[in-house]
Amino acid sequence: MFDRGPSLAGATGNKALGALLTSGPHQAAIAGGLAHFTGLPHVTLHGDEAVVISYLQILTPKKTGEPVEVPNHGASRGYHIHRVVTNRWELKRTPSGWKIKRRTLRLVDGSEGSREILRGALGAYQA
Repeated sequence: MFDRGPSLAGATGNKALGALLTSGPHQAAIAGGLAHFTGLPHVTLHGDEAVVISYLQILTPKKTGEPVEVPNHGASRGYHIHRVVTNRWELKRTPSGWKIKRRTLRLVDGSEGSREILRGALGAYQA
């Protein structure tokens, strides 16, 4: 299950997700330089199950503005952070490897859903 919350459209199920990723609009976004950047994950293992929590940013190249020169790296207009979400993966170990049971995304917009995902990483540290 891929739960993107009430404010993001998306696909549910492997076939629908595969169709979304190969769709014309998504391929156009990739051709335009779309990139996904994930922060370091917090992983909690419980036997054959795991929970992974991280931030995910969607980046796009800036098309306008003056290029900025960075020593030894050339010039670039840089990137625009299009969206930041909290990302929770629930995994299950199977004989053929780890499989995704559920993935949940929530926009980092001050809403409770995003903060709830982040609090999930603190459970093992709270007394």
